[in-house]
This record gives sequence, C-alpha cells and structure tokens, in this order.
Amino acid sequence: MIVGIDIRHLSARQSGGIAGYTVHLIDYLSKTFPDTTFKLFSTGKSSPVAEKILKDRKNFVLKHINLPNRFLDPSFRFLKVPLIDRLMGGIDVFLSPHFLSTALSASCPRILIIHDLSFVRFPELFSWQDKLWHGLMDPKAQTQKADRIITVSMATKKDLMNIWKTPENKIKVVHSGIDQFFMDRAAHEGEREEIKTKYKLPGRFILALSAIEPRKNYVNLIKAFEILKNSDPKSSSNLSLVIAGPLTHRASDTVATAKRSPHKSEIIFTDFVDENDKPLVYDLAEIFVYPIIFRL
Repeated sequence: MIVGIDIRHLSARQSGGIAGYTVHLIDYLSKTFPDTTFKLFSTGKSSPVAEKILKDRKNFVLKHINLPNRFLDPSFRFLKVPLIDRLMGGIDVFLSPHFLSTALSASCPRILIIHDLSFVRFPELFSWQDKLWHGLMDPKAQTQKADRIITVSMATKKDLMNIWKTPENKIKVVHSGIDQFFMDRAAHEGEREEIKTKYKLPGRFILALSAIEPRKNYVNLIKAFEILKNSDPKSSSNLSLVIAGPLTHRASDTVATAKRSPHKSEIIFTDFVDENDKPLVYDLAEIFVYPIIFRL
C-alpha cells in the first residue's frame, strides 16, 4: 500500500499545533507500518523538518514542488489542477492532517483530519487575514468531499455534525496520544539546567505554552497572575509567569499587557520552543495552565 501524506504546513520553523501533531503522527506510522510506503507531499521552500523525517526511513519518499502555495492553492481550489496523486507518481490514499486546498483524481480517496471548528464558533478571535485564508481553503467544502474524516475529540465530531451536517458514519474520533519523550523524564534529567539556560527560565514559574494570539486568552492570564501576586505576596514572591511559544502577528495585546503590568519583570516570553525541549520545559514548571477560550 502507498499512502500519501500532505506536509505542506511543515514549511515553517514552528513545530507546534497541527505541525507538531503531523510530525508525531508520521513517527507513529513509520514505526507501526514499516512495510507501507509513505510519500510526503510538500511545496514552496524546502523544509528542514521534511528532511529530518526522511532520515533513516527507507519506506518514506518526498515529492517536493518548488512553487509557493500562493500560486498552487488557488489552482488546487478553483482549477482542480495539478492532481496531487499524479504528481506523487500514484498513491492509494491521501492523508491530510490540515485542510489545505487539494486536487486529487476521482479514484484517489482522501482522509481529512479536523482538529476543531474554533474559526466557525468564534470568528471574532481571528484576524481578517485568518478569515481570508479560511475562505480560500473552504474547509466546509473539503469535509463534504473527503471520503473519511478524523477528529481528535468527540466534541469536534459533534460540531461537524451539528454545524456542517456532516454524516456521523463519515467521522472517526481518534484521540491524540502522549509522546514517549514525556514519559522518559529520568533519562533527560541532566538536560534540565541546559534548558533553563537556553530559555532563561526562572527557578519557580507558572507555564503557558502555545502560539501567542487572542484566543489563547493570555491577557486575562496576566491579569490573573497579578491578582495572585497581590493577594498572596509571601508564597508567590519568587514565582514568575512564563509564556512560551511563537509571537504571532496578533500577540501585540498580550505583550502590551505584560509591559504595563506592575509585575512585568516576572513575566517572561521565551518565543519559539523546540519540540524536543518541550517535555523538559513542562517538567521544570511549578504548574501548567491552559486558559484558551476554546479548545477540546
């Protein structure tokens, strides 16, 4: 069997969110199905992430198209060409971890993974650029055309059924797993100080980790941190707030709120955290918080 996997969204250096999910999914598939051939589809600039995936995996091949997505996406969406499965030299099924515009032969089935419908339920949390991109991708139409849909939660399955009227028998819920790296804490004990130095982490800290944007609710997290510091100064005297993750184009309100805070010296932004470093960053934290407005 030959499985095609869309990895166009791995072109950026960030490896969190759907990109991180995809990397771990590929790692699991490679270990579980060593006799299956996997063809990875990428576009635009060559991705170091893709090169890393291919290393020491003989049953993986890369089909890269050296054209930017801003040209290919409209062509896939409106012209329905070029056909990705033919570009890849033939595949039995195409797996899409993200709803990027896709053109396939009628004989090539597609499995589409939907992580959530936050952009539908809370459009006010997204920029006009995000809305424009979602409009171009048209994820609703993609769910209608996909042969099978995987969701990472029962709640997202219900949203698909209730909001977009997706047939229940078309959807399969597959919950995300836990990477083995998170379980091997003792094996990485010696790296703790190195990680603290790399990201300038304090001794005691509350951790929030994700891309910094309005729906992550970090403005209110900073306000809650101020309340904690003011109401219990003794026990929180040496406690900091670490917000780890890439500063997106919509991080300005969060950064401005931190700069105005009377405890701004104890609010730390690390920016991008390497995927391999995340388990130790989590482990070093006093507590992890996830104040996102919508997540399942």
